Amino acid sequence: MLAFYLTLVDEPEDKSLVEKIYYDYRDHMFAAANGILQNEQDAEDAVHDAFVKIAQNIKMFRKYDEDHLKASVLAITRHRALNMLKKGSNVEIDSLDDEKSEAFRSAHDTQDIEQDFIDKLRYERLNRAIENLAEGDRDLITLYYVQRLPGKDIAKMFDMKDCTVRKKAERLRKKLYEACGGDEYEK
Repeated sequence: MLAFYLTLVDEPEDKSLVEKIYYDYRDHMFAAANGILQNEQDAEDAVHDAFVKIAQNIKMFRKYDEDHLKASVLAITRHRALNMLKKGSNVEIDSLDDEKSEAFRSAHDTQDIEQDFIDKLRYERLNRAIENLAEGDRDLITLYYVQRLPGKDIAKMFDMKDCTVRKKAERLRKKLYEACGGDEYEK
């Protein structure tokens, strides 16, 4: 299949990046898709669709560091799997994975034990609120607010309009804010 994906790009630099993504992330992509779809054939289809989308938009992936690249590739794969799931299955969607959980955790080096405790409670509340979001919404929040990817890049990944991504990210942020206690969360 790699040969097919390579035909979708022209420049040697792009071909090299497609190969890197294929060899470095294909197994992770399959695991993510299979975790959602619970069917190996469907997971393979989701991974294939993701690779086609990645190859078609490979130029935007050039600027990403390793963490952004992996997060983006996995988000596209999960989005493709979720789209397939919406079209015909009632498989239960898994909760937030450890990797994404770590991305949402805010690091701090304070000596104030009370503040550490409060921060931990806030994190746990935020994590629970994030877990209650649909998987595609969790991916969008991660890419937009944590990975800080431009809305236009996320829009290409998810087949959405840029303004839709921004509006949805803002609505999800407000939803998380309210789920975490609103004004109390800011204290």
